[in-house]
Amino acid sequence: MSYDVNDYLLADSMPYPFCPGCSHGQVLDALGKALPMVGVAPNRVALVTDIGCIGISDKHFGMHTFHGLHGRSVTYASGLKLGNPDLTVIVLVGDGGLGLGGHHFLHAARRNVDITVLVCNNFNFGMTGGQHSVTTPHQAVTATTTEGNFEYPLDIAGLVDVAQGNFAARVMFHDPRLPDLIAEAIRSPGFAALDIWEMCTAYFAKRNKVSRSVLEEQLRERNLSTGIVVRRDRKGYVEQYRHSLEALQGKPLSEGTELAAEFPRPVYPRQSVLIAGRAGQKVRSTAMILGRAGVLSDLYVTQRDDYPVTVMTGHSTAEMVFQPDPVNELTVDAPDIVLITSEEGRDVIRERLRGLPPTSVVYALEELLPLDTPARVEPIAADAVNIQKKKTQIVLACVAWMAAKTQVVSLEALRRAAWFDERQSIADENLATLAEMESRLARTR
Repeated sequence: MSYDVNDYLLADSMPYPFCPGCSHGQVLDALGKALPMVGVAPNRVALVTDIGCIGISDKHFGMHTFHGLHGRSVTYASGLKLGNPDLTVIVLVGDGGLGLGGHHFLHAARRNVDITVLVCNNFNFGMTGGQHSVTTPHQAVTATTTEGNFEYPLDIAGLVDVAQGNFAARVMFHDPRLPDLIAEAIRSPGFAALDIWEMCTAYFAKRNKVSRSVLEEQLRERNLSTGIVVRRDRKGYVEQYRHSLEALQGKPLSEGTELAAEFPRPVYPRQSVLIAGRAGQKVRSTAMILGRAGVLSDLYVTQRDDYPVTVMTGHSTAEMVFQPDPVNELTVDAPDIVLITSEEGRDVIRERLRGLPPTSVVYALEELLPLDTPARVEPIAADAVNIQKKKTQIVLACVAWMAAKTQVVSLEALRRAAWFDERQSIADENLATLAEMESRLARTR
């Protein structure tokens, strides 16, 4: 089926909202001419814009449109393409949005995501008063560079080249090749971008006496050419992503990565647990073992961790909920069971301990007592968990002690979870700790 410009562009239904002399309208006209050349159905095209003068263009097109936050258009477009690879996804963005979302542009080009980015480059933030942008020429006058811009402009096509994107072109807004170059960019597999040099008649052109000939002189001064600057045949990201998914279809999960109920479900409607220790004690990973044991016991489990931004210093806590039905909460005001394995853990939950009800039980290494709490406190003797044990195993030893006392999970489920999807050396260490704890617990019965 063939299409014409009216199938895509609705310019006749309403006038463009741009300033007199603005070149954005010529870019929209060129896009309207390019789309019939590509021949993709309008309902298979998605146009993505963000904030800026060019961002108000979407209402002039009779196809899917997405309007979002300033600088984020390339991320939206990448998500649309990955979510629906059969869409033709085009971005209309100004040099302002490009600068604010430059990292998104860079990484989309590096990944070679199959989208087309048309950069309407008029060298300033036109919508907000003519401030300088990442493409403002050196010494140019703007609202924020009244004595001349001392920065140097970004080369958009050069950035695509450095990032290994597949296609880039540089073109003037009035160049008759513009529709053809847009069409070629859309057809190009992988990432494609056009650096379209434009005129902001409201601000930049007035302040810098810019004309078409002045823009052409700037090209010569910067030793930049127009037309196609980059053309590669690197595989597009979406194609590789789809092949990767297809390769996984029908393949079983790796051994040890799928959890299924293997043990009887504990008899309780719900249990919440708070483990409070220090960084380096493997609080989070031990909580994951406990959580896996819950899933292996036919329970739903959530885990929420808290720790400072530092590494191997400070507290580390894990809040968990175990119940037979789906869990909708990640935080617990008053946990049923608290396990404390270090001073850092005790200190960070000090206020929570004071607010616990008498029905809660706190298991804590005896060296951390006394505790200011209405809850029942059960000390864990140092020799009961071999406090001299390697510090990364102390929490697992205490969890085994707590599990045996509360039956939140069985020791059998904990043993199974302790080697599940772990490196052999870690699994062996976990199992050795649990075997020792089972022996110690048997002697206390």
